Amino acid sequence: MLLYFFNPAITSLRGLQQASTLETGQRCLGIRATSLGSFSETARVFDAKALQEIVSELASKATPIIDGTDTKQLLNLTAVDGSIFRTFPRMVWALWKDEQHRGMKLHLHFDVFCFVPTDAKITPAACSEPGQMRVMLQPGRLYVFDRGYLDHDLYREIIEAKSSFIGRIRDNGQYTAATAQPLSAEARAAGIVSDEIVKRLGTSHHKNVLKDRCVRRVKVQRTNDQGALETWWLLTNRLDLAPELVALGYRYRWTIELFFRWLKCVLGCKQLQTTSENGVALQIYTALIASLLIVL
Repeated sequence: MLLYFFNPAITSLRGLQQASTLETGQRCLGIRATSLGSFSETARVFDAKALQEIVSELASKATPIIDGTDTKQLLNLTAVDGSIFRTFPRMVWALWKDEQHRGMKLHLHFDVFCFVPTDAKITPAACSEPGQMRVMLQPGRLYVFDRGYLDHDLYREIIEAKSSFIGRIRDNGQYTAATAQPLSAEARAAGIVSDEIVKRLGTSHHKNVLKDRCVRRVKVQRTNDQGALETWWLLTNRLDLAPELVALGYRYRWTIELFFRWLKCVLGCKQLQTTSENGVALQIYTALIASLLIVL
């Protein structure tokens, strides 16, 4: 599979099998000719969890490729998101919209400044993203995520896991603000409109999941690529960060979207080579390993 990802001439499982018969490849890679049946059998024989451990091990060796004062204050910034891969209707396990629309989802944690995936889970597309994030939490991370992860209990669990977060919330969310923070000239120049300490998520009728903890709600206004004014409401438990750094941390979330596009369109992982859940996991984890090898 690594040969498949690194060689643009190989575009299918049959092409990979034919490549295994070439004497040059056998000599360079120390392999022997493999039948198409043996390639197909690997989807059931090999355990994908072993490759998941390799992803984590390689990620631990990566060092930042982006450096500066901002990156030190946003240490261990980790973008979190999920991406759907369309599958065949006959892949019954890949629950999504209906019987004709099947898909699997890659839940990814991505180190922004090292530009590497640090952890990944593969599930059917019809799966809760906040639920998967709960089981993947690690200490010492600054997680950044979009509105799909809006979950007050999840925020509390991130804090309890000894990590922090920057998350986008809905414009009409109900929050009890305690104090408004003064804005510096740098913050206003970065589009910061307000910076408030929040002592309660939701109204008084909701359970107070924060208890004695405080978070901040930062309002940002920016012009998008179409020239229209766009408003972000961001929530974070990092009270020490300047509000413009909170906005910068959220803007860095876009790197995971770029990685998904690169993984599918450039590395060629969009086309699945097998129909079993374990086989798909083998392919996706191998693709992540390939991306890690390139960065390392």
